[in-house]
Amino acid sequence: MVTYPIIAALRNDEDWKFLENSPVSTVYLMYGTLLGLKQAVKRLHILGKNVVVHIELIKGLGQTKEAVAYIADQVRPEGIVTTKGHLIGPVKDVGLWAVLHLFLLDTNAFHTGIQLVKTSRPDAVEIMPGLMPRVVRDLSREIDVPILAAGLIKTYEEVETILNAGAMGVITGTANLWGHRSEK
Repeated sequence: MVTYPIIAALRNDEDWKFLENSPVSTVYLMYGTLLGLKQAVKRLHILGKNVVVHIELIKGLGQTKEAVAYIADQVRPEGIVTTKGHLIGPVKDVGLWAVLHLFLLDTNAFHTGIQLVKTSRPDAVEIMPGLMPRVVRDLSREIDVPILAAGLIKTYEEVETILNAGAMGVITGTANLWGHRSEK
């Protein structure tokens, strides 16, 4: 799914202007409403981007298997990201890429996250905050799922540090990084 290690986090209408000439292959759609979701995904597909919808950030959508089925049937993105482990199975069942979003705030959250990954079996794990190279290394030893790092990543050096620690990709809303040519 991710062919370029920088993933654009599309958070507002202003961000669209940075996408057209960006080499990013995947976009996380992190805002909007149920009414505009289908059109936004269609617009991103026209730009040649894979789309992952952050289900909890789209106004008017619930976090239910019915919402997942609606997104798959009517909106047709490539994937869904969610903090809800119980939605990973339904996302995979409809043939979409399932990303589990974890907030790794302390040791307890780290260990709970490992168990959630092992039981829900997502296609990838997004961790926040992203500026944790040691945590990326430790997590990659515990799970066999690709790791995506997000949150607080603002510089090219930070991108490279996280990728070199073992992350498959970096999700960032910092548009000037969307054209970064990674050494990875």
